[in-house]
Amino acid sequence: MFTYPRRVAVGLAVVQAYMLTWLGVVLVCVLAYVLTASSPLLGDVQWQDASNFGSSVWLLSFGTPIVVAGAHISLPPLLLTLIIFLTLRSFLRSARITDWWDVLIAASTGAVLGAIASGLALAHSSLLWAIVGGGLFAAFAAQFAWEEPPEILYLARLVAAWKIARPLVGALAIFSVILLIVALISGWDRISAIHASYLVSGTSSFLLVVAQLFFLPAGLAWALAYASGAGFAVGEGTHFSALGGVGAPIPAIPLFGALPEPAGTKSWLIAILVAIGCLAGVYGWYRVRQSGRWEKLALALAEVILITAALAALTRGGIGPGRMAEVGPNAPRVAGMILLEVGLPFLAVPALIELSRFGARRLQVYLAQRRTRSKVASLPDPDAGSAANPAGSAASTASSTSAASSASTVSSASSTSSSSTSSTISASSASPASTASAASSVHSAGSAGTANAASPAGTVNTAPSADTGTGPAVGVSPEQS
Repeated sequence: MFTYPRRVAVGLAVVQAYMLTWLGVVLVCVLAYVLTASSPLLGDVQWQDASNFGSSVWLLSFGTPIVVAGAHISLPPLLLTLIIFLTLRSFLRSARITDWWDVLIAASTGAVLGAIASGLALAHSSLLWAIVGGGLFAAFAAQFAWEEPPEILYLARLVAAWKIARPLVGALAIFSVILLIVALISGWDRISAIHASYLVSGTSSFLLVVAQLFFLPAGLAWALAYASGAGFAVGEGTHFSALGGVGAPIPAIPLFGALPEPAGTKSWLIAILVAIGCLAGVYGWYRVRQSGRWEKLALALAEVILITAALAALTRGGIGPGRMAEVGPNAPRVAGMILLEVGLPFLAVPALIELSRFGARRLQVYLAQRRTRSKVASLPDPDAGSAANPAGSAASTASSTSAASSASTVSSASSTSSSSTSSTISASSASPASTASAASSVHSAGSAGTANAASPAGTVNTAPSADTGTGPAVGVSPEQS
């Protein structure tokens, strides 16, 4: 089995994708010529001219303008551009893009093939545009075919921001699709009338419809520009916008039958864009964590604005001579209106949520402090009570002093009684005379305890008998002993 280096495979992937799509476009153009060769409108056009025209249409998808009889056609067929991009990305993924050398090889191969296609296209085709367009397109497709994305500065942040921007881009795309469908339905009668005016056969009618479908994605960008108020032009001096516009004669192309009335206003479409921005802001606030939230939201908005501006720029160009050299929206104006109507609500809603949460926290703290101060204020003030009743305070002080004095007296009496009892026990052991003397001492202690019983303390400590241990000592006279 024949094998070849991987870098050669990258170049061959570009060759296969470009050749396949180029051949498809050329065959369609030649087939259209064969089916309509009998039409007097073709004059002396040959099949070689149809083939050259197919090459020019293929290059037009890269941005290379077509110049025919003074007419400058530069509006790219974006549907064909998308088909070529998807085909090229598929082939490049099979070849495995692993480093920047592979990207360079893809770009170089695309530039060479663009130059070759320029030689096969109609006369006056720009060689420089063909080389630059073919090379840049291949390099751009290679960025989406990496086997492992390179570690580029800020790439991780851009990817994280894209996760937030993707729902907003999807919402704007759905909104544009709905507007385009409504325009096609409402203008179907005019579209049918223009189409019928060509008096074409079934085959020619089919080819006419297919040719217009290649430019249909431009209608999505025009619909968004119309709803934003930035508007778009179909010929110099015309302007179609939701805020009003100016009309003028336009070419009899069936798809133009869906154009809105230039004098009418539909400012409520702007309110829908504002609502989309608000909803996307709420989603972004809940989707992103606290850390780095505003950076991610700002990057997401920047990506949305850049995509919108790029789409507006790609759908602006010329479709003929004279006034028809100016067709499509103004990219800076569309980007500015989307920033104002979608971007500001997208950032303002999270800011309002943060402010409301901050205010709620501050209110809770304030209410808690008020409750604490109310509880402290409801407690009695001891200093205020003493100042209001000085007599009671003095009486309380005197009572406390008297109680303390009584307790001291009782304590002294108890100590004296205990000391006397000890002396009595010692004397009893010595002699009967000493016993009588001790009994007299105990009797004196009992008298002292009786005297103490009259004191405010009201407590008498009685010394137990050392001899019997069954009660208080009783005085014994000398005669009884």
